[in-house]
Amino acid sequence: MKRLITLVALSLFAAGAHANGAFSHLDISFLQSDLEVDGGGETDGDGIGVEFNGGFLGKTFFAIEHTARNYDTNSSLDLDFKLTEFGLGYKILGDEGGLMPYAGLNFYNAQLGSQSDEGLSGQIGVRYGLSEQLVVGARYKIFKSDDSDTDDNTSFRVSGTFALTPVFGLLARYESFSEDSFDVNEFSIGFRAIFGGGDE
Repeated sequence: MKRLITLVALSLFAAGAHANGAFSHLDISFLQSDLEVDGGGETDGDGIGVEFNGGFLGKTFFAIEHTARNYDTNSSLDLDFKLTEFGLGYKILGDEGGLMPYAGLNFYNAQLGSQSDEGLSGQIGVRYGLSEQLVVGARYKIFKSDDSDTDDNTSFRVSGTFALTPVFGLLARYESFSEDSFDVNEFSIGFRAIFGGGDE
C-alpha cells in the first residue's frame, strides 16, 4: 500500500512538470482477475492498478505501472500477484486525434506469492481515436527475465477510454498474462485524469 501511495504521489507531481495529450495521463483501475496455476486449478481475485504516462520532448513519454491482486486460495494463506514497471516509450506517429502506434522498453519486477522475477519488458501498441471522446487501443508485451533459465513471458491488452470532460474519463480493459507456471485473465474498470493538450 505504501508503494501504491508513493506512485500516485510521484505521478501527480510529474504531471505538473510537462505533458502532451493522450500519452499524459493517470489511470486508476479496479481489477477482477482469474488466476490459473499449473497443476493448481483456477482461483478468483481482485485488486487495483495505477498507471501514469508523462509526455516530454514531443513524441517521447515515460511510463510507471503498478498492479496488485489478491486471490482467494480457499486456504489459510492468501496469494498475491504484483507487477511493477517503469520505463520509456516513443510515439511512432504524433497524430493525437487519429492512429497512434507506439513502442516502449521497461524494467519490471513481478511477485507471485513467495516467488519473484525481474528483468526487461518490451512493448508495442496502438491507440486510435474513434471520436473526440472515445479512444480504443491494444498492446502486446514480452517479458525477458534476468534469470536465463526462465522462459520469456507475454501479455496482451485491449482497452477503451471515454472522455467525460477534457480532463477526466472512464476506462475499461481486458488483459491476459502468459507466464511460466501460471496464466492470468482479468477485466478492469476505472477512471483517467488527462494532463496537457496536444503535441509540443
